[in-house]
Amino acid sequence: MKCSYIEDIILNKGDSVILTCNHSLRLKSEEKQVKGYILEYQTNEHHAVYDKPNDYETIHGKPIQIKPFSHLVIQLEKLYENVDHPALQTQLTNQISFLQLLEKVLHAVSSSCELGDAVSLVNKSIDYIHSNYMKKLTVEQLAQNANVSVRQYLRIFKKITAATPVAYINQYRVYRAQELLLQKDDSVQKIALDVGFDDVNYFNRIFKQKVGCAPKEYIRLKHKNPRIVTIHYTGELLALGIVPIADLKTTLMQVYQLPEGINQVGEMTCDIEKIKELNPDIVILSDAIECDVKEQIEKFVPLIVIPWDMDPITRLQQIAKVMGKTVEASHYISTYEQKRKEMKLWCSQQNFQAQSTTILRLDEGKVWIHAARFFPLFYEVLPLKPSQLMLETTESEKRLRRYDVPFHQLSAIESDRIYIVLGIERQFSAWLKQLICLKEWQQLRAVKNDEVYILRQQGLANSIYNQQNQLKELPVILSGQAQADDEGLLIGKLSMLQNVLGNYL
Repeated sequence: MKCSYIEDIILNKGDSVILTCNHSLRLKSEEKQVKGYILEYQTNEHHAVYDKPNDYETIHGKPIQIKPFSHLVIQLEKLYENVDHPALQTQLTNQISFLQLLEKVLHAVSSSCELGDAVSLVNKSIDYIHSNYMKKLTVEQLAQNANVSVRQYLRIFKKITAATPVAYINQYRVYRAQELLLQKDDSVQKIALDVGFDDVNYFNRIFKQKVGCAPKEYIRLKHKNPRIVTIHYTGELLALGIVPIADLKTTLMQVYQLPEGINQVGEMTCDIEKIKELNPDIVILSDAIECDVKEQIEKFVPLIVIPWDMDPITRLQQIAKVMGKTVEASHYISTYEQKRKEMKLWCSQQNFQAQSTTILRLDEGKVWIHAARFFPLFYEVLPLKPSQLMLETTESEKRLRRYDVPFHQLSAIESDRIYIVLGIERQFSAWLKQLICLKEWQQLRAVKNDEVYILRQQGLANSIYNQQNQLKELPVILSGQAQADDEGLLIGKLSMLQNVLGNYL
């Protein structure tokens, strides 16, 4: 049977849809699970109640959306009076009872029942606010754009956001003002204008009401180590003497000498609800984070985005400026550069022969090589140089951060040395076993010469904090003589570790 395509119907809690026997239903929701009842009536008096997941297949047809239910109940009662068949009478009785109950539940939950399309239009207007907060916005204009009355707009808006439009817009503007105050040296008046406040006095009053201090005082408060959630920049903050309250698990695993008490807000991706629970004063994240995550976070907290793919010293200086720690950053950088200079001199005095080197990660059945700029101590201090494949890919195309090589093309990663970063993924052990069993792997020069090594996760974090700690380990990395039970960056040679790698996963 063919069924024509129909548009999606937006349902609110308590809504009902009547379908013919030729319909089925597909429910989607932003929530983890959609719960509801599906009552099916057939001539065999089959009656079923379902509690289904949020996404399942459907055929399409023309449903009838019931809102409210009272008029339908009256119609069904009239229909019932004209029905003689006992089975059908039972079906209609159940349907009437169900709809009456549903109507009472809905009435208890809300005194009114907003139209689904109106809710959708108000949500779109909230997105419009996020993109145009710096412009003059009025409730009348927003309601008109949403094609609903002002009264209905206010009611739906408050139900969605728990705030009035004016309060919501002011709070959103204050968040953006906080970001500008931390990043720019502009006057308070200019920042007020930039975020949509025409009157600087009104801006000062709203800012103090929302933040608890005046804008100028807020700038001074950044020196007092506010509660910071960061995504990817724990190392930089520790270098400045700031202990963040949270980061991703993957980042925390890459940090040397991690202080206790730092929370996790997800493994590899952000858990927005966990960030909300921590109630941070500010969030500092990298531009490698998905845009939708950034958009969700900036709704409830000031957000500073720092580019990730840059020189680690420049990155530290940018974060230091935001946090008012430029003096601390200069001292840390000076100490780091002096130690780096000493280590580079030591390496040059050892007369080591330069070797082509590849640092690998394993993921999704592929080998990933990373650009040399992410491992500056390996390629700028140690006598190691990029492999031919790196020269042809990551080093010739600066936009490339990494380059993937399928397992069946392993001959492309030929080099004198190979370092494999120990993965935290559950599949890492299986990937590694699959890799070292391949004929192409066994034919590589580094494998034949027993020059394949395993690095801990701390070798990945491209922060000056980690590099400061890595410097003292460079002689061990160069000699390859680390023991498996050491706590250093280098775990040891792969050939010596194959039977004990399980202890590190």
